[in-house]
Amino acid sequence: ARVLAMHVLALDHVALVADPDRPVSAQEAAALDAVARRRLAGETVSRIIGRREFYGRAFRVTGDTLDPRADTEALIEAAKGDGKALDLRNLALIELAYGSGLRVSELLSLKTADLHLNSGVVHVLGKRGKQRIVPLGEMAVAAIRRYLVDARPLIHPAAREGVFVNKNGTKLSRVGFYKIIRKLAETAGIEKPVS
Repeated sequence: ARVLAMHVLALDHVALVADPDRPVSAQEAAALDAVARRRLAGETVSRIIGRREFYGRAFRVTGDTLDPRADTEALIEAAKGDGKALDLRNLALIELAYGSGLRVSELLSLKTADLHLNSGVVHVLGKRGKQRIVPLGEMAVAAIRRYLVDARPLIHPAAREGVFVNKNGTKLSRVGFYKIIRKLAETAGIEKPVS
């Protein structure tokens, strides 16, 4: 709320705090009401004010800008679907990709032996054969567990290859992954290119 008020009133933090009894004009009150409604509707602060800071640098945010947090959260909500087996797979896929920062090739080449869910980590074989240990967030661990126990056996009972499998029981391909992402983006109402 403070950032939105500073934006609408064209004040910095010090000026906003220094004069808490500053009168607000009818025009400013209407503008504050408008931004509050946009925020309550779920629009991000960065999109409302048109900029986002990252490591002390300000970046312009437009309707064409992919807003990492809001758009990723929308993808996660879309992935939840109806809770069917493929929805659980897609949710685990998105949670792991978002929470770990794995490259698509690393994500799709994971084997169940690479997952150490009790420790909250995954072993990844990256570029040039470099192995690293990547920490997982609680949401990713929960989504992967649910997928492996409740959904993967239903997608294909005899699947042995890879963590993320398709209906044929083979590991999900890059093409399959990007089809899933595009469909989820469409479902989430994200019109910008998502990769």
